[in-house]
Amino acid sequence: MQTNACRTISRDAYAVSAYVCPKFTVIEGGLRRRESRRSDVVAVAAMALVAFAVFAGAWLATNRVAEARVQSAFEATSYETVTVTSGDSLWSIAESHPVEGCSTQEVVRHIREENALESASLSVGTRLTVPTMGN
Repeated sequence: MQTNACRTISRDAYAVSAYVCPKFTVIEGGLRRRESRRSDVVAVAAMALVAFAVFAGAWLATNRVAEARVQSAFEATSYETVTVTSGDSLWSIAESHPVEGCSTQEVVRHIREENALESASLSVGTRLTVPTMGN
């Protein structure tokens, strides 16, 4: 009969039996692998935080540039007074009094601020200061 670490072979008259030993892989470091997972999580969290900071900074910079552009456009605009009629809304008034380089939404926001309106509701007969058309 032969025996080695991974196989036993029996040679009898009618029987041959063999079994294969399971393979074991030794991982060096043991607990270090667990620590490595923790450090991986910390590294991923740190990268996510840095990415968030970069995107937030870019958004703030873009927002400041947009605010400066809008403010500059309204400073170069002249104004007139209009009276709200039936069917008027801030949006329709802003659309009929465009400001070059500004969206309708930006014009609506400016009209609300300029006239100290607490809501978008308008009453017929209300007088509003709005940008002059064509600027």
